[in-house]
Amino acid sequence: DREDVRSILKEELDLLMVDEFQDTNPLQLDIFLKLSRLAKQSVWVGDPKQSIYGFRGAEPALIEAIIAAQGGLDPKNIQAHSWRSREGLVNFSNAVFTSAFNRMPAEQVALSAKRTAAKEPAEAGVPVVLWDLAPTEAASRWRQEWMFNFIAAAIARMLADPPLVYPKGENEWRAARPGDVAVLCRSNKACQTMAEALHRVGLNASLARAGLVETAEARLLSACLRLILNKYDSLSKAELWYLSTDHNLENIIQNRLDFLDDAQNGISEAGWGSEVGIIAQINQLRPVVGELSASELILLLLDELDLRRIIIRWGNAEQRLANVEELIKTARDYEDACSRRNAAASITGFLMWLNELSRAKQDGQGAADTPDAVKVLTYHKSKGLEYPIVVCSNLWQPMRADLWGASIVRNSDPIDLVEPLGGRWLRLWVNPYGKQSQRTVLAERLSSSDAQRLETERAMAEEKRLLYVGFTRARDYLVLPASSKYP
Repeated sequence: DREDVRSILKEELDLLMVDEFQDTNPLQLDIFLKLSRLAKQSVWVGDPKQSIYGFRGAEPALIEAIIAAQGGLDPKNIQAHSWRSREGLVNFSNAVFTSAFNRMPAEQVALSAKRTAAKEPAEAGVPVVLWDLAPTEAASRWRQEWMFNFIAAAIARMLADPPLVYPKGENEWRAARPGDVAVLCRSNKACQTMAEALHRVGLNASLARAGLVETAEARLLSACLRLILNKYDSLSKAELWYLSTDHNLENIIQNRLDFLDDAQNGISEAGWGSEVGIIAQINQLRPVVGELSASELILLLLDELDLRRIIIRWGNAEQRLANVEELIKTARDYEDACSRRNAAASITGFLMWLNELSRAKQDGQGAADTPDAVKVLTYHKSKGLEYPIVVCSNLWQPMRADLWGASIVRNSDPIDLVEPLGGRWLRLWVNPYGKQSQRTVLAERLSSSDAQRLETERAMAEEKRLLYVGFTRARDYLVLPASSKYP
């Protein structure tokens, strides 16, 4: 909003590109709109059908408002083809989602397949597969654990007589391997249950396990951040010394004791460890990184200190580097959370956030990509990825349209693109009855209220988009474990 900043940007900003626009929240939209008015040209890329981050503040109505303000979409700017999926999968998705997204013109939903059925070998199986989850046990045992066991056993049977797949980057069809299969779940807890079920049938699972904070690579980066914050942090220095060199703990402790003896002669505490390369480099960086966010600082440290080389030296490089990427993602999640709460993000805050995640066992590690392990991940984490065989689990899970808790409510319609943050307020509804609220007068009145109707519509729209993301991850086969016997 400062005129001097606007003047500089208007002179220097030739092109503004906004990717994944469907995940934009109102604050980001306000920034993007102001920048677009200064740029000579702007390009916004997004897919409203893949807006699945409502819990992070993303609002699909924003992209609809932008499209409407531009007078609709130019047909040449609408993606018309699918290069990823087999023709049968594309036709199936078209049939399902032109109906599900009936508020959109069909040409914004339906795609035409570049991978036509005529190019497939005769041995290629049917692209859409239904696994009937009708249990042989009593209905009282119809529960999530049973269903995941069923899915795991079905995957094992499928891989015993594997279908043909055509993985991305390969030049011919081949028999499927465990690493070609991805199981999509609704939550991290469901992923853990699914992985355990796969292990019981003798299959490895590639899963983002908890315990990221305790890994050596996370400890290395955390120690770097702490030392950036406090040049006197002797514990972080000791950890960096130990992790980045071949010195053992006994030598480091003895060096510290010798330093403390010398410190009585007036030597500064900040000087301990300055002869260690990584510590000396951090001391040089400290004065110039004060304005960086946690994610930006981690990326800078990885490059400037060549931390990836140190990490790879420890072995199990693929998993460790996946954990580094997960730590960067966690830092961005923290910054997004601060943005939604109108709170300031800081390095100290990020370190505290990490500790809270660790205590709650929610610090998931990165999932390394190995050919002998079935991939297990959430629908949200699968976005932007693709797999030869996709199994969509949790299709039996009921939709949640809960009014209780805190939410940001917009009371201006249509959206004001001049002031996209206007007309919003924070609503907090506390359930006074807890789990006993189902048969109360309050519950009855809420169930027929406009607020409940709007929340149900919002939740249903989010479910459709999540299902669209899941279905369109598949290259060769889409497996739907469902049941006509039990809803």
